[in-house]
Amino acid sequence: MGRGLDLVDRSIYPTRLTPAGKTCLAQAHDMLAALQATRGLLRSDQTSAGDMVDFALPHTLALAFFPNWLLKLRRSLPQLKTRLIALNVHDAVLRLTEGHCDLLLAYDHPSPSTAWC
Repeated sequence: MGRGLDLVDRSIYPTRLTPAGKTCLAQAHDMLAALQATRGLLRSDQTSAGDMVDFALPHTLALAFFPNWLLKLRRSLPQLKTRLIALNVHDAVLRLTEGHCDLLLAYDHPSPSTAWC
């Protein structure tokens, strides 16, 4: 069996992708996008009840912020039915953009160096 293609040019510093490596990376991004789309289609089958408010939150907010905030909210809205969906930030944003939750709670940081999307 023959040798495969080099994806990384290690003869220089810093290392760089070869043309084949760039093609492979682009294909990997396409495969991940297709996987995310499939994931979204599968999740769309799981619709929530009409009287339920689904909150998507990063894990830290789900533990540190949401429980006390929800207690305060329920004082004024005792009939409120909620569902907490704790995810990593990326998946929480996807859940909102794909229409699989009603509200997304996330941190806002003024530093542009902390931007994740």
